[in-house]
Amino acid sequence: MRLPQLSEEEIQGLIAQATEFANGQYERFVSRAQPLTEPQRTMVDGFFSDDVLRDARVILLENESVLNPDFVTELRARGFEFLFDINHLNAVPFREVLVYHETINKRLLFHGLVHLVQQRVMGQQKWLERYVRSLLKTGLHVSIPIEVHAYELDGRYALSPATLFSVEEEVRAWADAGRY
Repeated sequence: MRLPQLSEEEIQGLIAQATEFANGQYERFVSRAQPLTEPQRTMVDGFFSDDVLRDARVILLENESVLNPDFVTELRARGFEFLFDINHLNAVPFREVLVYHETINKRLLFHGLVHLVQQRVMGQQKWLERYVRSLLKTGLHVSIPIEVHAYELDGRYALSPATLFSVEEEVRAWADAGRY
């Protein structure tokens, strides 16, 4: 799949749009998002720090969704035809607010919390920049390093939820190695 090439100025504009979108969605949902319930915390305790579990907020959308940012439509028109529809993603992170469409099961919760940790380790701006740049390189969100690592970690958790590991240590190792 041959993807169009964008100038650095265009990429910086997309990163700015992604940042504005993420901040707007955070503001949209933060007042309605709830702390993790005790059963949710128990499911993932030992994998995440107490700070992450305390600060995380979740919201399960009913009769509404997160709509695609305008730049997704623009990119599709320019040849990035395989970009995701954000409203079809099961979980969408906006800082500590994890927005879920349809359901929150333990694997989706884990995946969302991995993204929260990634954003904390890298900083939200750097996380968004790496997400956008990787997406522009591959055209598929499931193949970008941020998602590949989140799927790898949630897969380990799903296969063996009794085998504890530190998500933060795993994320820091990837970040330090430049894998994102």
